[in-house]
Amino acid sequence: MNTPDALRAVEILDIILRDEVSHVAIGNHWYRWLCERAGIDPEATYPALVARYDAPRHKPPFNLEARSRAGFSAEELRALTESRPE
Repeated sequence: MNTPDALRAVEILDIILRDEVSHVAIGNHWYRWLCERAGIDPEATYPALVARYDAPRHKPPFNLEARSRAGFSAEELRALTESRPE
């Protein structure tokens, strides 16, 4: 890949990252809103939902900075990095 192509690829990946952070932030906002409306703790509820619906396990590496920008709490980031994929 020549330099202009590589630079264009980086630009495209930056756009994808920006859009994904925004997408996750929107989902995070509405998840927390629904939990608040139902009077339940979103951080305690999430692992229960993962178990209940047999959701796929997250696998590293994790972009913790991007997840933080998307609204993940320090506790959620800690739980994510401590979880072990199957």
